[in-house]
Amino acid sequence: MPFHSELARILLYWSHRLPGIRLLLAKKDVADAFKWLWLLAECAGLFSCEFKAGDAGLESGLICLWLSLNFGWRGGPGSFVEFGTLIRVLHSNFAPENSVWNDTIPFKSLMLMDDLIVIEPDIGFRAFMSLGLAEALFVKLLGPAALNLIKDLAEGSLDSMRIIWGLIYYADRLVRALPAPKLEKAANLLHLAEFDKGCLKVLLVLLQELRGNQEFWVSVAPQLAPLLGATNSLTGPPTPDGLVATRGPLRSRARKWLAFWESIELMRLLVEVRAHWETRFTNPLVNALHVTEMLAMPSLRDSLLWATGDATLDRWSFICWTTQEVMTGTCEFLQNILAQMYSDSAEDEEEFIKKLKFLDSLANPPGSESEENSSLPADRFVPSKENEEDTSLDYIERVIIALCEFWALLGGVIGMALRGLLLNKTLIYASDNRNARAWIKHRDSNIPLVRFLL
Repeated sequence: MPFHSELARILLYWSHRLPGIRLLLAKKDVADAFKWLWLLAECAGLFSCEFKAGDAGLESGLICLWLSLNFGWRGGPGSFVEFGTLIRVLHSNFAPENSVWNDTIPFKSLMLMDDLIVIEPDIGFRAFMSLGLAEALFVKLLGPAALNLIKDLAEGSLDSMRIIWGLIYYADRLVRALPAPKLEKAANLLHLAEFDKGCLKVLLVLLQELRGNQEFWVSVAPQLAPLLGATNSLTGPPTPDGLVATRGPLRSRARKWLAFWESIELMRLLVEVRAHWETRFTNPLVNALHVTEMLAMPSLRDSLLWATGDATLDRWSFICWTTQEVMTGTCEFLQNILAQMYSDSAEDEEEFIKKLKFLDSLANPPGSESEENSSLPADRFVPSKENEEDTSLDYIERVIIALCEFWALLGGVIGMALRGLLLNKTLIYASDNRNARAWIKHRDSNIPLVRFLL
């Protein structure tokens, strides 16, 4: 199954092969999402689901049977994908006969479920031949009623702007954006009272809806990717009432909730002002590429900046080797501020742990069976015991040193951004501090103060 990054790579490929040439997109839809195709009787068993008594609050067991495929169901038979794959493979096996005006490259398309995406440059008759071939393959392989003519009127023609797999692609600008209706839904979902700080009664199905929406948001706002872990850590098995249930030691449970609420507040800020939606939720296609791919493209190679930084407890320095920019500053004032912020965040964490402990005592009285089983093993999202329990002065000092190293990057980036040196640029940064490297690479940390700076 294709990803958004594959579509981005095809558009970037054509933009570099034929600079200045308009790129066109079209979407062809299979009528009724393949539901009218023949099925084997043996496939009937795949369309069932069993719920046991107690699941999702049910008083008795329940067996559900479907007589046709539920659209978007992940358990759908693989035979449906084979028809779409066959159309895509056959389409890519043809190329224009007259290569002088239409290029020699075979036609290219992507198929997701029942949607075929045609991507072609506007040269000669190439785009129209590719589109006509796709329509002919629909009819040839699936029958005369295979093409969804109603949808074809709206999105089946060639254009530089199309909504594809939930995102708006602007082929002329080489960017993609989140449609306004999805942003409206995001704003309403994020502002639900269940996601307010301090609310511990959250339905798991509501959290799952949030997580599904985040997949779309990350495609156009990759800076949100590190926040997905905060949502993932709460999507474990729910309580009998269908509520989110955290597991593990009190401190790890507290950090899960605090990290989740922090991520909600940041996402609320991003969607708060409607006038900023287009800026904040529009992303260049080039961001879909890995750094090694950027280095392989001549036009993007010049957009890379190479920088390093270092720091002690007294000073920090940042060097951009590409532009020969050098920045330095003192860490004395920074240490005091960071130490105070670290202390404040630790106090907030301790207060919340006390609240969780009190709620646990109310829900599980001493001596009860629930109380005996409440100490479940920590899961993979829980930080290591070393990082969790170590609050010694030496540990805090190591954190402050790593923060000074991290500030070397932040100070350099802020300084270059204020001077307009980072416009349409990608910065590659090297550091000898393992903590700082890990924070930058993963955009995450167990320390609340570091998460705030990130």
